Amino acid sequence: GRHWSLPAISRDNRLAVPTLPPQGPIVAGEITIYSLPSLTKLLSFHAHERGVASMAWSPTGDRLASGSDATTPPREPEPIRVWNAATGEQLGGFFGKFEPVGNLDWHPSGSFFASRSSKGTGERGSLLQLLPASGGAPLLQYFAPDRVVITAPCFCPRTGRLAWHQQGRIFIHDIQ
Repeated sequence: GRHWSLPAISRDNRLAVPTLPPQGPIVAGEITIYSLPSLTKLLSFHAHERGVASMAWSPTGDRLASGSDATTPPREPEPIRVWNAATGEQLGGFFGKFEPVGNLDWHPSGSFFASRSSKGTGERGSLLQLLPASGGAPLLQYFAPDRVVITAPCFCPRTGRLAWHQQGRIFIHDIQ
């Protein structure tokens, strides 16, 4: 099954919408950005070969993070990418251990973001990462045990603490 991405809305009323591949042989993985409420198209760019599973705007709205929807091989070399939201230029990319990339959320500082990835279709297991906005090595990687799925990583906008859900429990991590 496909992991459908929800549209993402920036604080300054821009809407990012993924173009997901239909059943036919049409190029997948495009992101289009519109202004709201007029729905004027501002920008469209190719983001991922295998479709877009998740997106998140940076707190300042100048960057957009996206995650790949690849659930079967071949996987993308950089399934998590950061884009210039004004030009569509790729600013950074991250090698992923699991796909699809189901959740992304920016820290209030805008200097890094959290990603949650899953093992392939039919498998269990998740990876939570803190990734620097400009690319490079992960700041933190947390592998959930097999058959355990992490969901909904998010940052508190006031304190910057990271929270996620795992096996019926909420985990909270202080960011230094």
